Amino acid sequence: MTEIHLSGSVPVSREMHRFASALALAAVALIAAGGLMEAQAAPGRLPGSAVVYRGLAGAVAVLTVVLARWIHREDSRRWLRRVSWAAVATVPFPFLLGLDQGLTAPLPVALGLALLVQIFLGLLLTLSVATSPHWWDTPTEQAAGRLRWWAVATTAVLVLQILLGVAVRHTGAGLAIPDFPLVFGRLVPPTFTLPIGLSYAHRIGALITALAIALLVVRVVRRCSDRGLVLAALSLGGLLGIQIALGILVVVTRRAVGPNILHTVIGPVLFAASLALALHAWRLARR
Repeated sequence: MTEIHLSGSVPVSREMHRFASALALAAVALIAAGGLMEAQAAPGRLPGSAVVYRGLAGAVAVLTVVLARWIHREDSRRWLRRVSWAAVATVPFPFLLGLDQGLTAPLPVALGLALLVQIFLGLLLTLSVATSPHWWDTPTEQAAGRLRWWAVATTAVLVLQILLGVAVRHTGAGLAIPDFPLVFGRLVPPTFTLPIGLSYAHRIGALITALAIALLVVRVVRRCSDRGLVLAALSLGGLLGIQIALGILVVVTRRAVGPNILHTVIGPVLFAASLALALHAWRLARR
């Protein structure tokens, strides 16, 4: 095992960081795949690929336990050990139960499982960032102290938007409003049903999320000198532009396969990028 000994810090294992990062990427891929299969499944029925999905999810669950034991054995930070075991406690819900229940359960249960999915991914991303050598060797960034709470709030807004997207997909409300940018030719729907209300709320949420991310990106670029933080902000802004374009294409092409797939996949990637930026800002501010 390769260790890097930094002055005034605990030893940092490159292998542990790479393992945690690969596991976080695998979780992003599985979450995206789960959303995609849910979008393509017939009502109340699991797609044939669900068997493969559950097998891969089981592998992620086992590897999460491996990572937690590794951290518990070799990292002295108590808070990081707690985060690792919290990930172990959370993983059965989104991966081993989430796909089946997400397709057949009532909407509140599906939303609860979707929230646990985001919590699990957030825990793995925290482990990835906190085991990085850069966690210890980066100087203080004064501007990060003022921006970290904005980054956290933006990530929370993204979680709410993802949950609205899950509700839209779960209820089949993706095309409840068939036009864009207007809503039945107006700014506000003339009537409200559950599908129309969810679809409209998802659009309003997309606008709020876009504004929050745009303001965060502008503030980071203008006020921060840390190159990693600036690159993270620019990446987040780029992903936002892609996601907005895909959301528009989903409506105007009446859920064409390509845009619909990519829109479903980019959601968890956008959340991961936002949380990574928030963790990065928090790390810079705490030094």
